[in-house]
Amino acid sequence: MPAAVVSILALAVLAGPPALPSAPRQADDAPARAAFVRHVEGDLPLDEVVALTPGEGLTVRTPDGSTRVIPLRHVVRIQTRHQPAGPDPDEGILVLAGGDRLCGRLTSGSEARITIRTADLGEIGVPFDDARTWYPSARALPAAPPPGGDPADDLILLNNGDRVRGFISALSDDSASIDVAGQDVRVKMDLVHAVHFAAPAPPAPAPPWFTVTLVRSGRVTLTDLAWSEGGVRGRTPSGATVRVEARRVASIDLFGGRWLRLTHLTPASHQHASMMGKAWGFQIDRNVAGGPLVVGRQPFDYGFGVHSRSVLTFEAPPQARTLVVWFGLDDDSGTLADVDVAVAVDGEVKFERKGVTRGPLEGPVRVDVAGGKRVELKVDFGRNGDVQDRFDWIDPAFILDDGA
Repeated sequence: MPAAVVSILALAVLAGPPALPSAPRQADDAPARAAFVRHVEGDLPLDEVVALTPGEGLTVRTPDGSTRVIPLRHVVRIQTRHQPAGPDPDEGILVLAGGDRLCGRLTSGSEARITIRTADLGEIGVPFDDARTWYPSARALPAAPPPGGDPADDLILLNNGDRVRGFISALSDDSASIDVAGQDVRVKMDLVHAVHFAAPAPPAPAPPWFTVTLVRSGRVTLTDLAWSEGGVRGRTPSGATVRVEARRVASIDLFGGRWLRLTHLTPASHQHASMMGKAWGFQIDRNVAGGPLVVGRQPFDYGFGVHSRSVLTFEAPPQARTLVVWFGLDDDSGTLADVDVAVAVDGEVKFERKGVTRGPLEGPVRVDVAGGKRVELKVDFGRNGDVQDRFDWIDPAFILDDGA
């Protein structure tokens, strides 16, 4: 295999994956969880994935021993028994321009490519143009580039809040080199919170495409995905080939089928009203404070984080037949959090739940939207006003016509 074959948006696997470390980090020793296939009609318990091919669909074996074939356009998620363990605290996180995340240890970085070593994929090379942010520590909180400055500049954000703008010329495990007005400045990596690269967002791949969540090393986007002989094979949007052992796969999500995630749409509007005068926006795939989506101690990849009172409005596409959504107060909210929840279609409330407090995830809620034009996701003040009301809409999606 050529050195630059395996990539994520042009990502290369330079060496085979190392052995996973000993327990408790090892995937095989992680606590077992229920495996299932989520499709547009519900969840199907899963014993084994027999095969997945773009032409023939997904073939699974259920716990009762029966075999079932599901067309790919109906598939939403394959969740395996392998629990995501996340990176080691001393590993870093590389966020790519398309939203993928790679967790590992940075080994080198030049003007052409950043190289990190991952537990699940081995040593990976990523072109600078495909990188968005490098966090030297996996414990670092996400930090968006601050406003101002030349958008074409790279940016080093230091732990003390200082900023260095310029052109990143080199990265290593212990330092970053940045050209500032013609002068080469070397910054020690232990002083760095984040390195932001001036990279435009790439277009979405042609459907269908898949996001593969790995046990230890983050998430990658693949097309032409196939599952056979105990492993997953697919292509990056740039056409390079990736192979992953089945035991290193936590879940696979499909995009471009009948399940249209609202997180991939632009809201028609978002309205927020506060009792205490603090303005809150909304977050995509994060809670409203910028942290991970966690409800009832369960982390989730897709959804919206909002704060009461909030109304997120979406235009329903003509092919939409059903809205499906889960919800709950984020674990980051407090014990005083209490909200009223509603889903409305063209101004008519189709679902309502009052007095929602912290606890397990609720749903799925299924609402008929056939013929509807506008869908509103509403979170209103509960008995304690807007105190601590950090709320998550989890994986809201339109189910489209079968022929869409």
